Amino acid sequence: MAKSEKPGQHNTGRGGDRHAGRAQPDKPSDVIIKAAVDAVHDAGLEVGLTQQGFEDTIRAARVSRSTAYRRWDSKKEFTRDLILELARTSWIRSAVLSDESVDAAFNLVATRKNELESEEGRLDLLRDSVMVGVDRDIRRISDSVEWRSYVSFTSLLYSSDEQVSREALDELEDNESVVLGRISVFVSFVFQTFGIRLRKEYEGNYRLIPAIMSSMIEGFTLRLAHTSDLREEVETKSVGSVLLPAYIVGNTVASLVEAVPGFSAVQNQMAIRISERYLATPIHDRKNQIMYYLETGSGGFPGFGFTA
Repeated sequence: MAKSEKPGQHNTGRGGDRHAGRAQPDKPSDVIIKAAVDAVHDAGLEVGLTQQGFEDTIRAARVSRSTAYRRWDSKKEFTRDLILELARTSWIRSAVLSDESVDAAFNLVATRKNELESEEGRLDLLRDSVMVGVDRDIRRISDSVEWRSYVSFTSLLYSSDEQVSREALDELEDNESVVLGRISVFVSFVFQTFGIRLRKEYEGNYRLIPAIMSSMIEGFTLRLAHTSDLREEVETKSVGSVLLPAYIVGNTVASLVEAVPGFSAVQNQMAIRISERYLATPIHDRKNQIMYYLETGSGGFPGFGFTA
C-alpha cells in the first residue's frame, strides 16, 4: 500500500475541481500523478502505463526522487494510485457534449431560427441539432488517443479480478453518474428554453438523453474501430451531411420528446436571443464554461444564460 492518503483526487486536471475555494499549491505527489495522467491522455493507455516508467514520470513532474519514493515504495504502488486517479477522470465527456458539438448544434439553430415558431419546427430543429452535434463527436473521437485510452482502460478493469480494478470500477461508475447528472441538468435547461420536453411516460428523467446518446456513440465508435470495412462503409454513406450513426441517434432522441404546447412568441424570441448570446461568446470562453460546469457542477454558461 502507498504510504499516505490518495493523491490529487480533487485537483488532477481533467477530472478534478481546481476552481473551488482558494487555490492551494499542489503537493508533490499530486504533481507526479498529474504528470502520469497527462502522459496517458497524450500517448494512450498502453504507453502511459508501460513505456512511461516511474522514473520518467518523476522527471516530467520535476519532483525529486527522494520525495517520490517517500510516497511510493515501488512502481506497483504508484500504478495502483494512477489507475484509481484515471477512474476519477470524466471519460464520458470524451463522447458527448463537447464544445464542438454544442457549437455545431447552436449554429444550426441560428441559421434556422424561424422554425422555432411552430411545434413541428422545434421538434425538427431538435432532431437535426442532435444529429449535427453527434456527427461532430463521432468524427472527433474516432481517431482520438483519449478515446482509445478509455476503451483500453475499461477493458483492463473489467478483465481483471484484482482489488484495485474493483475499486477503480467503483470510482469510474460514481464519476460517470455525477457527470451524467450534470449533463442532464444542462439538457433539461436547453429543452425547456426551446419549448421541448420529455414525453410524459419518461417522468422528467432527463438522464435518459445523455445516457442514450453516450451509449450509442460509444457503441458505434467501438464497433467501427474494430471493423475497418464497416467503418469505410459508414463514413462514405451519410444521410445528408451527417454520418448514419448520428442520424440514428438524432431520431432516437426525437422519439423521446414532444413540443411544449402554447410556446409563446415572447418565449420564442428569448430562445433566439439566448442562442445568439451563446454564439457571440468567444470560443475559448465557451469551452472553459462547458468544461468548468461538467467538472464542478457549478457556474454554468454566463454568455448563454444557464446557471446551475
